[in-house]
Amino acid sequence: MKKILLSEPILSTKDSKNLIKTLKSGWVSTAGKKIILFENMISKFTKAKYCIACNSGTSALHIALKVLNVRKGDEVLVPSISFIATINAIKYNNANPIFMDVDDNFNIDENKVIEFLKKNTKIKNKNCLNKKTKKKIKAIIIAHIWGGAAKVKNLIKVCRKRNIRIVEDAAESLGSFYKKDYLNNKHTGTVGDIGILSFNGNKIITSGAGGMILTKYKFLEKECRYLINQAKDNEFFLHNQIGYNYKMPNLNASLGISQMQSLKKILFLKRKVYFDYLSIFKNSKIFSILKYSNISTNNNWMVVLLLKKNINKSFIDYLIKGVSKKIQFRKVWIPNEKQKQYTKYQKYKINKSGYLYKNSICTPSSADLTYKEIKYIFNNIEKSYENFINSK
Repeated sequence: MKKILLSEPILSTKDSKNLIKTLKSGWVSTAGKKIILFENMISKFTKAKYCIACNSGTSALHIALKVLNVRKGDEVLVPSISFIATINAIKYNNANPIFMDVDDNFNIDENKVIEFLKKNTKIKNKNCLNKKTKKKIKAIIIAHIWGGAAKVKNLIKVCRKRNIRIVEDAAESLGSFYKKDYLNNKHTGTVGDIGILSFNGNKIITSGAGGMILTKYKFLEKECRYLINQAKDNEFFLHNQIGYNYKMPNLNASLGISQMQSLKKILFLKRKVYFDYLSIFKNSKIFSILKYSNISTNNNWMVVLLLKKNINKSFIDYLIKGVSKKIQFRKVWIPNEKQKQYTKYQKYKINKSGYLYKNSICTPSSADLTYKEIKYIFNNIEKSYENFINSK
């Protein structure tokens, strides 16, 4: 059996034909009809009024914060656990993060954020001020981790009262919708002021590289398009602001289009993979499967294993190393406030993220993963644990 990788894209002959057709057209760079078509497809699927295609999810986050006027010295609330791009985008805008704990689903802890805002901030001239630093808390980034939608219903109300802008990092959650009785069937990335998606090679669908900004506000859409196109004011190279080369190439958009045509199938397969894991691991004495929150229907992007309480957490490193030639496991991200460049920034009552980091592991989750392969993963874990115990 070949090595089982963590998250591989499903690429079809249709994808190849679309790419070849675009190559032959000559429209391979940041102009072309495919970009507009891809934006329209994402808009139709997510019900986002405006979608702006970018060359990565990271550039989309950078611009999302910028158009919300996050500036030097401002502060942004962020989850302790997320891919580091979520945090770096804040520093791209010369602002500072405030780290919040996560809940059992790895998403930002709604209750702790609300508690922090009520106890540690005040309103002055319609701005939310941090009592400790005296700086404006301009925005919050809500990341929907592993494809599972974050609990935000009460948090949004509190943020609105404090004039805190809401950015959703929905990089991993294309296809995840809140339930009707929670947030009226809204897609992740569409409940705040602005949201982003990612189409990196390991996501639900891929455009090779790419991202998308989602918003319901025309003025934000206009500003986003202006900035990602080098802030070009006319066709004769007049630029009145510093802009960025962040547009998605037409070639990437053409792949995104054919991938979108397979999205329903991919979501179906992802769901099957998740439930196969639940079935196979139901009697495991080593790991349990992380369950998504019941407030949404999720895209099941990543399956995460949680060590059971009686298992030595050093087994995770032993497992990763021991089966590295056969199976690609991956540790979850290091809590961001522990990264060297971010240790000096404020954090609030963080304890859950450290526990999850030490006791969790990402397991192969590709949409075309078979029951046989998942059983193979399970058997390798069981064998590795046996060896781990005998080595003590």
